[in-house]
Formats: sequence, structure tokens, C-alpha cells
Amino acid sequence: MSGKDVMALISPTITKAMTASKAMTITAIINPVRILAFARRISSSSSFLFFFIVPHLRRHYFISYKNIVNKLSVNIDKCSRHDIITTSVAQQQLRKNEEVIIMPPRVKFSREEIIAAALDIVRRGGMAALTARSLAAELGSSAKPVFGLFENMQEVQDEVVRAANAEYQSFLRAEMMRGAYPPYKASGMAYIAFARQEKELFKLLFMRDRSGEQIKENPEEMEALIGLIAKQVNIDKEAARFFYLEMWAYTHGIASMIATGFYEWDEQLASRALTDVYEGLKHRYKNGGVRND
Repeated sequence: MSGKDVMALISPTITKAMTASKAMTITAIINPVRILAFARRISSSSSFLFFFIVPHLRRHYFISYKNIVNKLSVNIDKCSRHDIITTSVAQQQLRKNEEVIIMPPRVKFSREEIIAAALDIVRRGGMAALTARSLAAELGSSAKPVFGLFENMQEVQDEVVRAANAEYQSFLRAEMMRGAYPPYKASGMAYIAFARQEKELFKLLFMRDRSGEQIKENPEEMEALIGLIAKQVNIDKEAARFFYLEMWAYTHGIASMIATGFYEWDEQLASRALTDVYEGLKHRYKNGGVRND
């Protein structure tokens, strides 16, 4: 049965309800709460109205109850006893008197909020734990807001790597400013401490497969450390560069054992180990330079 047939069938009951209160004005606001309130007002004359008008109104007047902000007012006093309020009349009145404004859905989350939520997931469970489903659960939402701001999950993962690197750089600066160790040693101790405190982020930054990546070094940071070694050990920059690589390999080995749970180096043990290696390399470089064997 069409909407027109339904309304024609119940027309006598509608007319009876209309004439019962000549001053009554039906205001059909396209909003589920107001629609139901209107239906209940006129349903006192017949329960038949409540069960048939509401579906009819929902079907023909609900365009998007969250986004439609217009209303349709029909004065029943202007309707004759035999008039029938049909869908076509309502739609014509709507087009004539009101402009339908469809508001875009509000974005629930910013890119920064989504990246922060993704970073928290990786911090707890590694990159493998970051999926569209887990990210939606972390946000307490569906995945729709994510893909409204990101092309795909690969883009989210790339942003997480950048955010993790920013976390490491901030951690490194804070540790070096703490002044607990000499500047060069402080950088190595900070690297190890990050592996201890942020295991998953450390593995993401320094232990992931990078064979398919274009690795970009930070020349300024590296050159600053090499210059520091050259000054402290009193060697040329070429020797200092190799000294730096040897120290980094040793430091990375300690940090990797901590991050993977292979062996737990506490701060005191790690500090002593770095000092021993540094002093050993320093003695060798000052006395014999770079070894070729």
C-alpha cells in the first residue's frame, strides 16, 4: 500500500482530529523526538493514527534527521473538511517555503588525535597491533573518521614512525640536558634508556626491516658527535668517524638486548660497560689509530 493510499484510508479520522480543535496547528519538524511528540498529540482520537502516521512521516519527511534543520508548518484551519494532507502537498510546501540545509558531518577527531591514539597502540603492542579495528576501538568510534583523514593504514603507520622519532628526539634532548654524564656518553646512555622505557618504539625505530627504505641520516647530529669525539680523544675526523661507528654498534647491542628482553642491563652496568669500551677505543686510537685487520 502506498503512502497516498494509507493517507486516503485514514483521511476521515484525520479530518475528525482536525475539526476537534480548529485553532490547532500541526508543526512537523523533521526530528525524531518532535515527530513522535506530534503523533502522540493527535493520537488521542484514534490509536490508528499513531501506528500509521508515524511510519508515513518517517518514510516521506525524514531525509536525514541529524542534518535537516528546516520545518514544515501546515495550518489545519486552512484545510477543508475533505482535504487530505498527502506527501506531494507536503513536499511542494517544503520546496516552496523552506530551504533544506544539509550540514556536513562533524569530524570527531583531528589527525593529531588519531596519530596519538595509533602511537599508544604501537607503544603497547608494536606496529603489528595497529589495525583499522584496533585504532577504531582505541578512539571509541568506527573506522570512518580515520579514513576521512587518511588515505589508508599505511599512511597512518608512516605518521606513527614520525611521531615515534619525535618522541625519541625529545627524550634524547631531555637526557642530555640532565647533565648526569659527559655529553658524548649521555647520548649513548639516553639511547639505552629509551630502549628500556619504550621497548616497542625503540624496536620500531631502530630494529625494523629497513631494506626497502631510503634511509636518511641526520648529518648535523652525526657530525656534532664526531666532532666531539675528535676533540675529546684528540684524533682527526676520519678516525673519529670510525670511533663513532664502533661505539654506536656496541651501544646498540646493549639497547637491543634490553628491548627484546634478552638481557636486562641496569643503568649502572650499562654506564660501566660504555666507559670501558670508550676508554679501550680511546687508548687504541691514540696509540695506533684505525686498525686494518
